[in-house]
Amino acid sequence: MRRKASFILTILVLPCFAAADTVVVPLSLPLSHFESVLREQTFSGPGTSLRFGDDGSGCQYLELRQPTLASNGGEIRLRTNAQARLGQKVAGRCLVLSNWFGQLEFDQHPAVAADGKAVLLRTTGWRAFKPNGSPDTVANTIGQWLDAYLPPGLKETRIDLAQPVAELERFLAAMLPQDAGASRLRSIRIRDLQAEAEQIAVRMEIDFVPIQAPAPRAEPALTSTELAQLSERLDAVDAFFTFTISELAEDGRND
Repeated sequence: MRRKASFILTILVLPCFAAADTVVVPLSLPLSHFESVLREQTFSGPGTSLRFGDDGSGCQYLELRQPTLASNGGEIRLRTNAQARLGQKVAGRCLVLSNWFGQLEFDQHPAVAADGKAVLLRTTGWRAFKPNGSPDTVANTIGQWLDAYLPPGLKETRIDLAQPVAELERFLAAMLPQDAGASRLRSIRIRDLQAEAEQIAVRMEIDFVPIQAPAPRAEPALTSTELAQLSERLDAVDAFFTFTISELAEDGRND
């Protein structure tokens, strides 16, 4: 909530300090958003499933279901329910050698995409668990399947922010003052990120075209009449502040 409020406040006051060349804005993306993208892009089979290593016979495959994300020590952990079936079709029927049920957990490292418009979750390792959640040692076949058939969308999940970034660019371009008839907004990109509890904290970098300072011009010297008027105004200001400070001091003593 604090990062969201900071982001909104910064956006609202950007026109006030857009004389800067670069502004960095904090933003938090909940892991639930990444889960939704993962289910839509990768786990798009029946019941939010992903099947691979399937030889087409229905006798051999590895199927993952119901992905959930959690953060741990700056990394992301993806856990799914899993079924590994190893068999062969004989005389029109499956001769099943192994039918394993459990859970698979994948270590994923969050990173910024090269174009600065997306968050990447790169799979760096995995482990197996029994249905009750305790560690499990499974056959090498599962490891071989993961090495050979792990889909690109699970090896590296891309959460694209190009559309919201483009909308923010249009919004800021309309808000910011124009410089010689052109928008001062140059680009918006993700500078860096950090996995935190239930969210990924992102810092957005907003670049502006530098303002060209106008050439200084010499001011004409004040006339004697203008100097006298300025002295009178300064005396009035001095008298006002002296009176105000005295009143405040008197109120303090009365309290």
